[in-house]
Amino acid sequence: MGKYRLYSLALLSISYAGAIGSMAFADTASGLPVVEILGRRYYVYEVKKGDSLFGISRDFNWDDSELQKLNPGALADLRRDMKIYYPVDFPPKDNGAGTVQSTDCLNTADKRSDKVEKYVIKKGDTLYRLASDNKTTVAAILKLNPGVSEHNFKAGATILIPAEGTGVKMVKNIIDETALDGFDTYQATKEDTWTSVARRFGMSVESLKEANPGVDKIKNKLYLTIPRFKTVEVERIVENKDPREESAEGIRDIYEEIHGIAQETDQYMVNLALVMAEPTEMRSLEYTRGLLTGINSLKNSGYKINFKVVDGSRPAEDVITELDGFKPSMVISLSEKKFPESLAEYGETSRTPIVNALDAKDVTYLENPYVVQLIAPSDIFNAGVARWIRENYDDRKLVFVGAGDPNDQLAGALRADWKKRPRTVTEDNLQSLVTDDTTGLLLYGSMVKKGEVSKFLAAVQKLREENPLVDITVLGRPNWIVYDESLAEPMHAEETLIPSRFYMNPESMDSKRFGIEYKALFDREPAKSFPVYSALGYDTAKYFIKSFGDTKGDFNAFSRSSGSVQSDFEMRRQNNWTGIVNPLVYVVKFTPYDTVERIIVE
Repeated sequence: MGKYRLYSLALLSISYAGAIGSMAFADTASGLPVVEILGRRYYVYEVKKGDSLFGISRDFNWDDSELQKLNPGALADLRRDMKIYYPVDFPPKDNGAGTVQSTDCLNTADKRSDKVEKYVIKKGDTLYRLASDNKTTVAAILKLNPGVSEHNFKAGATILIPAEGTGVKMVKNIIDETALDGFDTYQATKEDTWTSVARRFGMSVESLKEANPGVDKIKNKLYLTIPRFKTVEVERIVENKDPREESAEGIRDIYEEIHGIAQETDQYMVNLALVMAEPTEMRSLEYTRGLLTGINSLKNSGYKINFKVVDGSRPAEDVITELDGFKPSMVISLSEKKFPESLAEYGETSRTPIVNALDAKDVTYLENPYVVQLIAPSDIFNAGVARWIRENYDDRKLVFVGAGDPNDQLAGALRADWKKRPRTVTEDNLQSLVTDDTTGLLLYGSMVKKGEVSKFLAAVQKLREENPLVDITVLGRPNWIVYDESLAEPMHAEETLIPSRFYMNPESMDSKRFGIEYKALFDREPAKSFPVYSALGYDTAKYFIKSFGDTKGDFNAFSRSSGSVQSDFEMRRQNNWTGIVNPLVYVVKFTPYDTVERIIVE
């Protein structure tokens, strides 16, 4: 009979229908033992006296040709105690009477997840393991979580896991596969042992025993089952895996490919596009002049820069077409009233960072991972300032002075968490705040008009003179910053604190340098405004161009800005899958020494 290759224990395993919940095509076969060979299960039937293959196929509603094909030895010479095999999943013979279908072969609903899910990284997790376990790819995880890199993939961080199958590419392959060709039988002699029979057919003793369940000892004239295998070429749809997923270096390559990060040997080209929604407005023109001043200051820094101004007042499709032709590294939008949805969509589609430079109310960055919110939104601004005030002045009595404003979100943030209930008084009743045990007061001025602010500061000065032992600090509303010159003297005298998103100290060396560079380029002084739009453009150009050049375009590797004129920047994501926001704001402190401190609130 020749030697047949019999696969090892991993390919042949016995189980009984009652133990595994066998699901047969016919009720009468459900009590038969089942053997698994090469991943396919077969019923095992032991021939009894008087049996015939036709009768067996009829009793179990099995297909005659399939039964004969798998058991040629039984077809030639059916003997008592022989074992014959039939596939569990083979469709039953249609005899018109109907059959009971196995739930093994039903088209049950796919149990895979079809939605994105949050996952907290555990110790020992790797990107490759998560991708493999969730039937997705490393690239798909990185695309869904632009904030994830090899530097911050750490236990405790939360990421999004794509739906199963996301990013997986299937290809057709022709592969060699071992298939079961049928079952032969061998009648043992009295000299046979497990070892001699296994050697005769070229298999291990363990494999031979597995193929003959229930046989403890080989006896004379015992029929043994010998599976017969063949190698066939089959077409399979298989996953086209990216070999880079299995190494740290490969995953870094995937990350750089997704984020468009240049190789270390390349000189990175920064293509900066500026979209001006209202090109003729003073605000947009001043921002652009400041941006050009910043670019000009970097001309000898080694960074390669291409700059393009795009007229954003045109139809959205024209703007996007122009951007597509330029292929920007980054786009800056100067829409102050409404950040354009078309730019947000372009950024997400092309994976290009879109910087919202002026619209403080927009929250697109919370949903779009490629939107950069340059100005801290109100919730971040108020929460940050309130936290800083509590950390530095929570030992004082907080008092709201003035009529109050229901729209004052900062006042609401302060009231919510102050450990002692704040009081509210008018500027005419400040003296009532001082008692024998009063040591410190934090007075929040609720007024906004210049005259009202001036009157309030005068009242504080009088209170201070009458109570020299009481430590008094004034906290103003954010709009007070526009009075920094006209009310400078009383603000310094009362040690006023003013929260602000911007502050430009004209006496600082950085501000003076900016003024010199601006005038040299445009033969004019920067226009005075709040904020100073040219200074904002200048800071933006210097920070982003330098950061892009230093990191080869890796936004996740940007560091905090330094040496800014009016605005400090630090790129942060609230989650690994959201856009980027600059949360840095200031508390501007007017000291009694006629100096101004710009304190960055973390």
